[in-house]
This record gives sequence, structure tokens and C-alpha cells, in this order.
Amino acid sequence: MPGVIKHKFGDKSIPEFYLVLVPNKDRNHLKREGKDKKAFLVFATDLKFNSVKEFTKKIPGEYRKQWNIIA
Repeated sequence: MPGVIKHKFGDKSIPEFYLVLVPNKDRNHLKREGKDKKAFLVFATDLKFNSVKEFTKKIPGEYRKQWNIIA
């Protein structure tokens, strides 16, 4: 199940951000193995959102675009 966690460091000069947890669809969850053994992919962002479901679908692609990741 995807999720979003709001995070804030103790230093008030650092803005809050979100940790976005997206289930790794390339992992075989029964055998705990696969292309990448991690159960979740985790992203940090300050992008605003309305729907957790839509946001967790969108964020991996947004990361690829922003950081020029070819996968």
C-alpha cells in the first residue's frame, strides 16, 4: 500500500517535505526477491498534492523527469 509521510527537521530554517513510499512492483513479495529486493521505493519531495493515491502514481515519473533518470 502506498503512503506519504510529512517530515520536518528540528531546524526551522529547513522547510517540511514529504517522504513518498511506493510499493516496488518489480519485487516478488512471496519470495522476497526480484530485480530490486526492496519492498518500497522511497522519494523525498516538497511537491504539494491533493490525493495520496494519485500522487504516489505520479511521483516516480516526476523524479525521472526532474533528475533525467532513464530506466
